[in-house]
Amino acid sequence: MPGSFHPLHDGHLKLMEVATRICGDGYPCFEISAVNADKPPLSVSQIKDRIKQFEKVGETITILLREHYGCPLTEWRARMLSTLMHSHSVLQNVKQLNPWFLLDHVTAPHHPKYYDGDYNMMQKILVGCKETGCTFLVGGRNVDGAFKVLDDIDVPEELKGMFVSIQAEQFRMDISSTEIRNRNH
Repeated sequence: MPGSFHPLHDGHLKLMEVATRICGDGYPCFEISAVNADKPPLSVSQIKDRIKQFEKVGETITILLREHYGCPLTEWRARMLSTLMHSHSVLQNVKQLNPWFLLDHVTAPHHPKYYDGDYNMMQKILVGCKETGCTFLVGGRNVDGAFKVLDDIDVPEELKGMFVSIQAEQFRMDISSTEIRNRNH
């Protein structure tokens, strides 16, 4: 599950727990995105502080520092994980070998803003992800006072099969890191 986790909160932990039940066998982990399309890059000090949050709760964490060789980030993640999972001897007997990405409604990768506003680039990249067997598990989120889920997103028809919704009955916590930061200031 990628994010900035500023701060890590119960909503993140519960969403990962629900996603792990949905995905079955696998190796769930959180991913600190040091470079985020919606926010300024994190400093080394900020990354260290965020890692400490995960150490305190005993969660596995990875750190994604940047895009790889100019390849679009989402597609690179899917291809890298798929290759790793298919080649690693420990993982070869695991039933589910395709990568799953856990996202919330707001960061679902269906939006052209993550592809320099280019709809065709977005489709090309997501089709590349689909070819790896990648699935995006999308949780709901409170957006401007309304709880939004995958059904509220206009996903292109050719990509619908790679998005799986976490319904509000499975997970709903109206909490955000931004609200927590604002309350603490």
